[in-house]
Amino acid sequence: MLITIPLLAIIISLLLAWSSKSARIWRFCWVNVVVMSVYDLIGGFYIISFFDEDGSRFGPVLILLFGTLLHIVLLFIAIIVMTMFRAVKDQGDDIKGTKING
Repeated sequence: MLITIPLLAIIISLLLAWSSKSARIWRFCWVNVVVMSVYDLIGGFYIISFFDEDGSRFGPVLILLFGTLLHIVLLFIAIIVMTMFRAVKDQGDDIKGTKING
């Protein structure tokens, strides 16, 4: 549950940023993705601290490394995708705003 909520927030932020025409909402979504990713990583460390009490260190370390790498990859994908959508929207706004004098 601790990890699922931030992942849902990231997905909702990506969808909102994709559908948004406002630069302010786009920036808010981008910040939200970053904050939720950091929160999710901290939650991962918190969960790992419980597993570490059992004495088995190999499994939790692998989970932590996999989770960290997964979040870093997802964060970069989110930034790239959101930047691409923003660039496409900016081009669309430029095309709509120009007049063709004939």
